[in-house]
Amino acid sequence: MFDGCTVALITPFDAGGKIDFTGVRALAELHLRAGTDGILVAGCTGESFVLSDSERIELYT
Repeated sequence: MFDGCTVALITPFDAGGKIDFTGVRALAELHLRAGTDGILVAGCTGESFVLSDSERIELYT
């Protein structure tokens, strides 16, 4: 069982439809500074259904 607050992170995209990795990092850092205990990436709120396998892997790393 998990304890604390975990957020399902959104996946920001740029105007060309590519993942905005600077935005992803900024959102993750915001939540970590705020005391969030865990971050879920590429879930249903993170547009997982439109991400390719390589994009998901890039988000995880």
